Amino acid sequence: MHDAPIMHDAPRNNGGRAVDPTLENLAEARGHYSPEDRGMVVEVVTAVLTTMSGDLNPTETSLLGEVEALGRTIAAAKQEIAALRVDDIRDRDIPFATDELDAIVEHTAVATNAILESCELLDDLATVVTGEATQLTAEQNLLTTRQNLFIASVALIEALGGGWDSSQLPTLARLSKVPTLTPPL
Repeated sequence: MHDAPIMHDAPRNNGGRAVDPTLENLAEARGHYSPEDRGMVVEVVTAVLTTMSGDLNPTETSLLGEVEALGRTIAAAKQEIAALRVDDIRDRDIPFATDELDAIVEHTAVATNAILESCELLDDLATVVTGEATQLTAEQNLLTTRQNLFIASVALIEALGGGWDSSQLPTLARLSKVPTLTPPL
């Protein structure tokens, strides 16, 4: 940390700290001049320092160059800030951005509703598919039972001694007239 030079004979402020008279004079002078006047003062000081540059040692000359570069950087920054035209941003860009944001929110709400409706439809379809799967399982179980019944009947007939004569079997036309408990295959 850089300590300020100790000024034993300098005036003191209310806190008892030494006050640098040069800083006080500069602060007082700033209050008397407009920004345009300050620009003129900068030009005058720059001109005076430029004429003195031959009288300065290398460290002072380097410091003067750095101060001038800093001044140019500050002036360029001021021009860039002025070029931004804050009123244009406030009057044109912010309302436009607000409208875009409103449109995004509206489209997000529409998309969300579409997604929720699709989820409800999928839930309904899942219920239907589950019911159809249950019905299919029941029909498969019924067919398996009928198949087992036919196999058991054939096994019973064979176990009782015999087969049968195909002429004794009913015709397809006669079988189609017999009511059944299951739907046709």
